[in-house]
Amino acid sequence: MSIITQSIFAENSVVLDVGHSPKQAGSTAANGYPEYTYNLSMVNSIEYFLKSRHVQVLRSSVNEDKVSLVQRATRYPNANLFISVHHDSIPTELTKYKNQLKGFSIFVSKKNPEYGKSLKCANLIGQNLKSIGESPSTYHGMNIPGENKKLLTSNGVYQYDNLVVLKKSQKSRRF
Repeated sequence: MSIITQSIFAENSVVLDVGHSPKQAGSTAANGYPEYTYNLSMVNSIEYFLKSRHVQVLRSSVNEDKVSLVQRATRYPNANLFISVHHDSIPTELTKYKNQLKGFSIFVSKKNPEYGKSLKCANLIGQNLKSIGESPSTYHGMNIPGENKKLLTSNGVYQYDNLVVLKKSQKSRRF
């Protein structure tokens, strides 16, 4: 993660968005845990990492169920980076392929006014994830309903123009 720390967070202001909320917890994992639980755990880890490197971390919401996606994405307009964390689920009929579908994906939107910076940041984050042994997922590029996203780089970066948090936040990436 040193590339990320040095080049992306140098300006020292990051908003972390925990995807979903306690009452609207997202999808449910095979073990019964809601997506929100995983998202919160990952955001806590990212926050710890960033704060240990003296990066100012802001939360888009803190256990607030009534904060809309637009409000979360625009709450801190002067932040240097907005990261929204989510975990994927797959349709039941594809669970037999779960080993091939695992991995990370990073979304950027061409509708974001800071698209070039978002793409560069997402690519660097993908490079770092690969450098620690993680693999990009191919799931979002598959020709199945709701997916078929355009893969932009070999570092797991996909184009997804219709996510509210990607369009509304000037400097956003979704994981």
